[in-house]
Amino acid sequence: MRQTVIRCLVVAACASATTAQQPDGPPTGGRRLVDQVEAVIGDHVLLQSQLRREVESRIAGREFSAEQIRALTDEVVFDLVREQIWVQYGKSLVERSPQNLDEFVEQRVDEQIAEEIRQSGSFLRYESELGLLGDSWSETRRRRRNRILEEWGRVSAVSQLARQRSLLVRPAEIREFFEAHIDQFQRPASADVSRVGFRIQGNAEDAQERATRAAEAWRAEDLAPLVVAERFQGIEMNALLRIEDTADDPRAPFLKKFAAEHPAGFVSEPIQRGNFFLLLRVETKREAKTATFDDPDVQATIRNKLAEQRIDARQDQVMRSKAREIYVWPPALGRRISG
Repeated sequence: MRQTVIRCLVVAACASATTAQQPDGPPTGGRRLVDQVEAVIGDHVLLQSQLRREVESRIAGREFSAEQIRALTDEVVFDLVREQIWVQYGKSLVERSPQNLDEFVEQRVDEQIAEEIRQSGSFLRYESELGLLGDSWSETRRRRRNRILEEWGRVSAVSQLARQRSLLVRPAEIREFFEAHIDQFQRPASADVSRVGFRIQGNAEDAQERATRAAEAWRAEDLAPLVVAERFQGIEMNALLRIEDTADDPRAPFLKKFAAEHPAGFVSEPIQRGNFFLLLRVETKREAKTATFDDPDVQATIRNKLAEQRIDARQDQVMRSKAREIYVWPPALGRRISG
């Protein structure tokens, strides 16, 4: 039965993409293969095209060997499947709830999209930006809904810890951690740098022009990197980079130089790296500091870290349990996640 479901999903994927550009190759059974199922998680299908886009967004502007790309692809599959398990868990919470939580989720989605329209300036401009990014209304709503469900799943997973007061950290635990990891509290000067990339697709001048306009807007307004990327058809380069003034910081030398030479809020000119133009922005800067145990910030940092470790352990425990309950294909992937 499950194999039949998978074959039906493949056919559905092909049927939904009949208007897309078809790749070269001999037709099979009167149809051309336009996509491929990489994984199935509950009622969700991870397609090869989705996986490829996510891998490309993580590679953006950097040099990768074929072996590194294979390793990154494996990591992305693992991350996307784990993310979808949280979504499926959040969905099950909504379905089991006696309250009308599904309506609340849709309301949250509407609010998020309304805020994005406001930031874009008008509905028509927002709709145009969606088209340039290759997104549809249904895809946009699905992505926002999944983020909310994933968040609910994660929060629910650790709520029992909070009820049991298991997130409370004793003073003795804080001191023990400080003494065992004292080297971590000798803080070098550091800066947080965000990045937005603009892919060169045939015409480098177009990507550079969009990057230049984005830089001007970013200097004029204190915008989040994701907003800049969406407004000017760029790509947010994932997490914020923390650049430290140490010899063993593995960041590219040009990033360390950029962070050291410019104040917080500074936005670079477009920088070409591979097939991207990059914009860099210094978000925050911190001076070098030698910390002591009496520093309230040190104790707060340790307390938060120990609480986060317990949360991570609880989430990992729930993740393994849900991976055994939810149908995951290929089976080896489910076994890998469930431990």
